[in-house]
Amino acid sequence: MNTPIAPVIASLKKQKKKPYGLWLLLLVILFLIATSCTTVSKQAPSLSVSPSAVNLQAGDPSTTFKVTLKNSTGDVSWTLSPELGTLSSTTGLEVSYTPPLTVEDVSTLTLTASLGNLSDSATLTINPAAATGFTISGQVQDYDRGEASLEAISFDREVMVGIGSIAADGSFSLALLVPADKNLLAAEKPCPEINQRPADFNLTSVVSLKIIKDGLGIGDLFHASGPDAFAANQVSYTYVDRDVSISGSCLVDGVENTFDLSFKQGWNLLLRESSDNAISFTSPESVEMPWLFSPSFPTDDTPAVISVDPADGATGVRDDQSIIITFNKSMAQAATEAAYQSDNLPASEVTFSWNAEATILTITPNDFLEYAAGDNPDIEAISYTFGIGGTAQDELGNAMEPFSSSFSTLKVIVTNIYATANLDGHCYGSGGCDTAQASFPVGDLATAPTDSGFRSFLSFDLSSIPEGVITDEAQLIIYKAATNFNSGPENPYPLGDMILEQVNYGESLTGDDYDTPALADLGIFDSAAQPAIGYLASDVTSALNDDLANRIERGNRSQYRLRFPIENNDNGNSDFVQFFSSDGPEGQRPFLNIVYYLP
Repeated sequence: MNTPIAPVIASLKKQKKKPYGLWLLLLVILFLIATSCTTVSKQAPSLSVSPSAVNLQAGDPSTTFKVTLKNSTGDVSWTLSPELGTLSSTTGLEVSYTPPLTVEDVSTLTLTASLGNLSDSATLTINPAAATGFTISGQVQDYDRGEASLEAISFDREVMVGIGSIAADGSFSLALLVPADKNLLAAEKPCPEINQRPADFNLTSVVSLKIIKDGLGIGDLFHASGPDAFAANQVSYTYVDRDVSISGSCLVDGVENTFDLSFKQGWNLLLRESSDNAISFTSPESVEMPWLFSPSFPTDDTPAVISVDPADGATGVRDDQSIIITFNKSMAQAATEAAYQSDNLPASEVTFSWNAEATILTITPNDFLEYAAGDNPDIEAISYTFGIGGTAQDELGNAMEPFSSSFSTLKVIVTNIYATANLDGHCYGSGGCDTAQASFPVGDLATAPTDSGFRSFLSFDLSSIPEGVITDEAQLIIYKAATNFNSGPENPYPLGDMILEQVNYGESLTGDDYDTPALADLGIFDSAAQPAIGYLASDVTSALNDDLANRIERGNRSQYRLRFPIENNDNGNSDFVQFFSSDGPEGQRPFLNIVYYLP
C-alpha cells in the first residue's frame, strides 16, 4: 500500500527529540527512491565492430575485425559488400579481410556483422597500390634483328607481365606490370630449413624477355653470363605481393643453396650465382651483367623453316587445308620446290605458290585430302608427312637443313542408332499410349474411342556419340508398312500431309505427351506423293545437333513426333498410316543414320 509522503514527514517532525527519527526519515526516502526505480529495465543487448573504419591499399596484408557483444550470445555472421577481396570466415567473433592485389579506382566496402536483430558495420576504403611497376632498360650485345616488340612472360605461368620494344641498335626498354590476376602468382618455399618471413606470400618471376617481330617470336634477351636460362650467373625479376625476407641454406640435389633475400612489395632483382657445388641467391639493388641475345633460329647465313601450318603433329585437319611454310630468308623457289618430299602427297599432286618476298611457300593439294571413315570412333586417322630436303637453298645459294612435319585429317564416323524400345509408340488424343506394338499408326480411328486422333513418337539414345561432336548429316529413316484410308480414293490423305516435329518428352511416353510442345517443325514427312510402302527418310541434322548441344538437359536423347495437321475429320472412318516400330521386324525398325567428324 502506498503511503502519502507529506503526513509521514509531518509525523517525523513531531518526534524531533528521538535520536532515531532522522535515521527513520532517511530510510523512508531511500525506500521511495528505490520504489520509483523499479520500472527501469536492465541494459539492452548490443553489438559493435572494431575497427569501425580502415584505409587500405590493394595488396596490403590482412586486417582483423572483431565484434564486441553485450548482453547477447550466439553465432555472428559477416558479409562484405561489394565482394572485393576475401574474408577468412563468414562466422565468428573476429574475421580477417585481405584486399585484392589490384584495384583500378578507390573502392569503398561495407563489412557487416550481424546477430539476430543486432548489426554493426565497418567501412573499408581500398586504394590502388602504390606504383610497384619496374622499368628494365639496357643495351643488347650482338643484336641484328632490327626493331621489334618485347614481352615479359612469367616463368611459372606463361602469362605476359611486361611490354616494351627494342631498337635496331639493340637498345631496349620494357615496363614490368603489376600482375592483375592473383592466380598468376605462385608462392614457393625453396626448402624447409630456411627462414622465411612472412610464411605466406605470393610471387612470380621473369627470366627472359621475348622478342616479337611480325607476330613471330624471333628470340629472347637474357640478363646473364650466358645466353640461356641455364647460365651460371643470371638475373631474374621477381614480383612479391608484400615485403619478404628469406635467409639460410640447405642442400638441393646435393648442391648447397644459400639464400640472402630481402624483397620489397613489387618487382625486385634476384641474382643467382652458381659454382660446381654451390648456388647463392641475393637481391641486389643493381647488377653489372651483360644483356645477351638468344635467337629462336639460326643467325648465320643458313636458311631455316620458322613456322608451318598445319603445325607439326596437328590433328583434325580439314580436307581443303593448304600447307603454309614460312622461312627466315628469301628462298630460291625452284630449288626449294624440287626439294619438297612426301610419300602420300607428292609434288605431282600439289601446286606451289610464293609470296612476293619468297619467304612463304603455300602448297595446295590438287584434290581434297582423305578422311578415314568407319563406324568406330577409335579408327586411326590418316596421316600426311612432308618435308623440305637439304637441297633447298636461299636466294644466295646457302643450303637449308632438312625439315619435316606431319599432320592427320579428320575422321568420318557413320553410325546407325535404332529407336529405343518402350519409348516409341503412339498416343491417343483421348488419352493413353501404346509402346509395345510392332507398328505405330498416325491418323484417326473410327472404332472406340470413336474418331480419336493418334500421333506417333520416336526416341533415340545419343550416349554412343562422343562429347563435343557436331554432326555433318543426320537422317531419320522409318519403314512405312501400310496405309488405311477409308474416306475414298479421291482423297488418299484426307488429314493433310504428315508433319515431323522435334520434341522432348523425356524418359517415359504418356498420354500427356500427345500435345507436348514442339521444339522445331521439321517439315513434311509423308504425303500422297510418297510410296505406299517402303522406307521414308527426312533430314534431322539441325534437330540432332540441338539435342547434342543440350544432351544433359534432355537425358542424352533425340525425340520426334509424327502427326497430321487435322487430328481427326469426324467422318466415322479410320484414316491412318502404319509404320514399323522398335518392336517391328529386324531390318525394318526406325533408326537415325548419322555422319559426324572427329579429330
